[in-house]
Amino acid sequence: MSFRTLALCALLGLVDGLVSVLASGRAEAETWRRYVNERFGTSVEVPADFHAQPPPANGDGRTFVSPDGRGRILVYGSNAPSVVVQSFAAYRDWVANEEARQGLRVGYRAGGADWFALSGTNGAQLVYIKVVAGCPDRSVAHHVRIAYPGAQKAGYDALVAHVARSLRAGRAGCG
Repeated sequence: MSFRTLALCALLGLVDGLVSVLASGRAEAETWRRYVNERFGTSVEVPADFHAQPPPANGDGRTFVSPDGRGRILVYGSNAPSVVVQSFAAYRDWVANEEARQGLRVGYRAGGADWFALSGTNGAQLVYIKVVAGCPDRSVAHHVRIAYPGAQKAGYDALVAHVARSLRAGRAGCG
């Protein structure tokens, strides 16, 4: 293969990759802002171009919507681990079961003593959930749930990784 042919193939590959990212509707966000929930102290970095929706009456979190309206990041804290089940491990199973009841087909699970992650599909949507235990007794859970069209996966991969890594458990809400 000549150098010219090799260079042309490489250029076409770069153009194809760029078109895929642009067509996905979501490239890696260039700027981030940290959202901190006052009630529970849950915090996470969200893309600056996602629009915050009005908070719920109970003040437990916030939803952020992508510029095209097709992607959502839900951030919230919850007392559920101490109210619904007896342990944080049992809470992980409870969340997975509740998500499955609502149509999520879980394809990935990971976790440790103080955190867990689930991801899968719900129709044409991809969903990623990460939960971190809070308070010394793990009585509070800090959640981030990201849902977006499967067709935009390539454009969301880096965003999901960044948001998941940025999730922090605050001390607010601890007894």
